[in-house]
Amino acid sequence: MKRVICWDLRETLVTSSWSGTVHRRPCRKRGTVPRTEKMRYLIDDIGVKGHHTRLQKFGQIICGRQMTREIERWSEWENLNSATTLLVFPGNGANIVRGFMDADWLFHWRTASATAKRLWIPGEPPQAIAGRIFPDRFVLGVKDIVIIDDVVSSGDTVKKLRTMNMPWIPAARWHVVTWAMQKAANLRGIHSYFAAVEVGESDRKDPINSLSTLIKNVEIAESYARRNFPNPEAFLALLNELR
Repeated sequence: MKRVICWDLRETLVTSSWSGTVHRRPCRKRGTVPRTEKMRYLIDDIGVKGHHTRLQKFGQIICGRQMTREIERWSEWENLNSATTLLVFPGNGANIVRGFMDADWLFHWRTASATAKRLWIPGEPPQAIAGRIFPDRFVLGVKDIVIIDDVVSSGDTVKKLRTMNMPWIPAARWHVVTWAMQKAANLRGIHSYFAAVEVGESDRKDPINSLSTLIKNVEIAESYARRNFPNPEAFLALLNELR
């Protein structure tokens, strides 16, 4: 039985043993695939609710709009001072998250963008690339930096962004807030984190990708389909309908 993590979101609260931050992960319901079996996840970040039934044949659906509401309800926002906190949106995926956010909620925070991405070459491990948030100056008075992104997989991009910017934004605490995170992600050095959905296990990653990426990049879509589905042509045909 497939499950859509969107319209009937069920959660348990789990406290991180190393950060003390409350984060959420979906409950398992009777009849779902056992945790020992690899799952597949598709992020609907383009708003195609009408196609969810067909998409569920290829993985669990994570709804970007619902995950954004979960981010905005993160309890730790109450402990952050909007005058000394900076929200950073790194890369295309983060900007999609930003587009789903409530404008009135976002208005109360200082925001910035940053260059950050994973360079993907077929057959080679992804490489994290990140740049400075403010390329031309030191920034004083910022006590907390919250990186907001769609997916945290290995944690390499987050850590690269922090390493590149720590000398220029001294003494700031770094936080990560995301739609989805692999449990195997390494967030050493990050003060706290929140993931609306956690996937995989501590020693294993589950396949996860956004519909926007799969629709935009045919090469990535073909590679993803052939690595994860016995009938990749059926999945690719569905993507073509969504283009």
